[in-house]
Amino acid sequence: MPDLAPKVLFRQNLIKSIALVILVSFLLFLSNFQFISIVAMTMLLIMTILFYRDKILRNIKNNKPAILIISFYLLHLISLIYSQNLKYALFDLQVKLSFIIMPIIFAGIYLDSARRDILLIVFAIGCLLTSLCCITIALVHYEQLQSVSQLFYVQFSKFLHPSYFAAYLNLAIIIALHVLLKGYNRINYVKYILWVSIYVNAAVIVLLAARTALAVFVFTFLYYLFTSLKEKKINKTDWKWVGLFIITFAFVLTASIKILIDFPK
Repeated sequence: MPDLAPKVLFRQNLIKSIALVILVSFLLFLSNFQFISIVAMTMLLIMTILFYRDKILRNIKNNKPAILIISFYLLHLISLIYSQNLKYALFDLQVKLSFIIMPIIFAGIYLDSARRDILLIVFAIGCLLTSLCCITIALVHYEQLQSVSQLFYVQFSKFLHPSYFAAYLNLAIIIALHVLLKGYNRINYVKYILWVSIYVNAAVIVLLAARTALAVFVFTFLYYLFTSLKEKKINKTDWKWVGLFIITFAFVLTASIKILIDFPK
């Protein structure tokens, strides 16, 4: 019996970590395949309720943001009674399903610093994979059609609207910077992947050609950089990476503007 509790705890933590990684990967990289996202969220919800049902209600009661988010979804559910377009209303509920599932999941799951880092890193790498996928598809289409438009905006963004995609990438870049600048050193090659994700995702934000999203990215990046500098989080090695990023970003932005001016179609 003395060994039972540690074994159960280990099993629960293992399932929890795997489930979180699967969920984040599906919700971002496979977000275009909604059925898979819904299955992933439902599986995680069931596991959370099975293992943490005692915690969920207690934690939600004390979490006003969670109550607000769940209430928002329930209002949409009630609105079905008055909806004239039931098909669209059900689709809207499907799209917003995470508004009720995620608060319940995170009310039951405790994320320590290490597990939180895993979640953030998977999100950033998921964005990187999505960006690389879009770049590959765009280059193939450009080769076939010889049309510069395939490299920008809606034609480039295959999974989401360009503005939404840029918002994801913006968050992924800030997350990657946050993890790197706080001194992540558990797995060495992960640091290089995160830096690559910052470079690639920033370049993709430019190619998405959503002007507001681009302005928001520049503002948030500079603000985060200024805040980190003020708090003395950036060392000499980080400055080399940041400096190289600024040069690369400026080059991609300038080249993209020139291409759009010279080849408007």
